[in-house]
Amino acid sequence: MHNIQPINLADPVTPEMNLYLYFKQVAGTLSPLSVQMLEFLVSSGTSRGWFPNTVQLTERFVDEHPAETISATLSELIQHRLLYLDPEQPDRIVSIVGGISQNKTAFRAMTDSNVAFYLLGALDALTVAPMLQKEVSIRTTCGQTGETIELTVNDEGTWVGCNPSTVAGFLPGWDGSECIPTIMNRSRLFLHSTALNEWQSANNDPDGLPLTQDTIRGVGMEMALALSELYARISIS
Repeated sequence: MHNIQPINLADPVTPEMNLYLYFKQVAGTLSPLSVQMLEFLVSSGTSRGWFPNTVQLTERFVDEHPAETISATLSELIQHRLLYLDPEQPDRIVSIVGGISQNKTAFRAMTDSNVAFYLLGALDALTVAPMLQKEVSIRTTCGQTGETIELTVNDEGTWVGCNPSTVAGFLPGWDGSECIPTIMNRSRLFLHSTALNEWQSANNDPDGLPLTQDTIRGVGMEMALALSELYARISIS
């Protein structure tokens, strides 16, 4: 399955809009089984903190679908950039739609299940609560200073807690073809706008949308809500 070539965005527009347009492109193309499998993986990842591997995932659905259909569906999910496998362990799922990660990252999240799970980047931290329709608490560190940031977002995408209150962020640009987990390495939160500016300068002003402490709750959450609606359509049957 590692040899499967992913589908790219058909008509890239701008680095800031391409990710949304890609998932809009994908949302209407998935089979019902693809959505069911993603729903199962999202539930496993956020309520247990881990994903089943592809063998266990096949066993979960094999009573209802032929093994060949399940294998083709897994290939479809990989092709559409909704599921990524570990290159060193071919059966191990490392991340899925919404940036939910099997590996520990800088973004630790928790719902009312009180089980920690991890997210790939700041964009995922903004989208996960409305995607899951649950309040989510996120703990991370400033991308520039390394100091702790805590954020709580409710099921509607409203910030109900933020420490410090001056948080800024950076949403990475995407060219329509790069590996999505790779771009999320450039998606961070910051203590304040000054730290954001310093990080941009230190990283040669990467493509993307800087969100100051004045715009992150407006423009940032507006974009996050639009993307989370697509994530939910893709992963909730």
